[in-house]
Amino acid sequence: MKNLGYKIAVATALALATGFVASVNVRAQNDDRPHRFSAKLSTFNEVPPKGTGATGTFQARLSEDGTTLNWTFTWSGLTGPPLFAHIHFGQRGVNANVMTFFCGGPKGSLVNPQKPDCPQTTSGSITGSTTAADIVALNSGTTDQGLDANDFATFLRAIRSGDGYCNMHTTRFPGGEIRGQIAVHRGDVDDDEN
Repeated sequence: MKNLGYKIAVATALALATGFVASVNVRAQNDDRPHRFSAKLSTFNEVPPKGTGATGTFQARLSEDGTTLNWTFTWSGLTGPPLFAHIHFGQRGVNANVMTFFCGGPKGSLVNPQKPDCPQTTSGSITGSTTAADIVALNSGTTDQGLDANDFATFLRAIRSGDGYCNMHTTRFPGGEIRGQIAVHRGDVDDDEN
């Protein structure tokens, strides 16, 4: 009987130690997840490519609580003012559906309920944030990519896996004039790698 009590005590101690190690490991994995994102946009990244020479950048940082993506989107040398800009759910070289807007797009609809018009300049910059309320549903018919409206977690998984790209559309190029695949970055050091 005394031996059984000892075995139970040892088993309990091992279970607690294993749980503690697993808890520390999960926290370390979460802390190690990328919280910074960027993209270099060019006309040659569009599908099909364009030859205008316009460029752009996207820089973003995920909030500490993981609920808000704060971003800056810049562009230069467009053939005309932008119609809209957004993040798509697609791999490099593949055209895909919009997950969220930076600016422009239909107003007063579930597609783009809150974003302002794009500045009417061929070069410029906008700063903003994206939350669950900004995520567009891609879950029916030919647009079904398994993304529900307001599904911020799937939006982040798509970006972290390399399946998100930014682009900006103009009147001359309504399918997009500049485009860049979103890259993920670890740590807090700003860099130009992409």
